[in-house]
Amino acid sequence: MPRMRPQTPQRPLRKN
Repeated sequence: MPRMRPQTPQRPLRKN
């Protein structure tokens, strides 16, 4: 069973 991440608010991801 894959481990589920805790739910986090969606934030815009920016790549460096």
